[in-house]
Amino acid sequence: MSAPSWLWLALGLVAIIAAHELTHVAIARAYGHRLVCVAFNVIGVAVVFEDTPQPRYWLLQVALPALTTWCLSTAWLFGLFGFFGLSLALPLPPQPGSLLLVVTVLSVLTSGGDLAAFVIERRHPLWGDDRVLRDLRLLRKLPTLVLFTHHGRRWKPTWQQLGAPKPAAEMGG
Repeated sequence: MSAPSWLWLALGLVAIIAAHELTHVAIARAYGHRLVCVAFNVIGVAVVFEDTPQPRYWLLQVALPALTTWCLSTAWLFGLFGFFGLSLALPLPPQPGSLLLVVTVLSVLTSGGDLAAFVIERRHPLWGDDRVLRDLRLLRKLPTLVLFTHHGRRWKPTWQQLGAPKPAAEMGG
């Protein structure tokens, strides 16, 4: 694979993830919800808001980032296979129908956490500080780099008090 195709591959992945998360931020801001932090861990990127569990809001928080991922992934993969002529050892030939299936699977996978959050919100809605605390506790289950916003800095001591995740040997017993 050539250097330009590696660059397209790497920058494309980063751009898709960034656009997905920025879509979450844009929706929250449109509803007047404030960003507490951005968190990076081995399973992806998460954003924590001081928001409220409204069904329409959460449907938008699931659907619009997934649509953003789908659109950008389509352009990205067609660029990889079309413009750069990338070929992978896949059983599927890189045809438009195959690529759209791959893009759809990527979109569903990247929005799986959003869908899980929607289900949690519908079953166990929380408001105010309880919501942020629950999200921080969930983030502490894995090693996570958390970048607090100016608004969210008040949560940094809470994050530190929650401590690092326990090694697997210490969990469950």
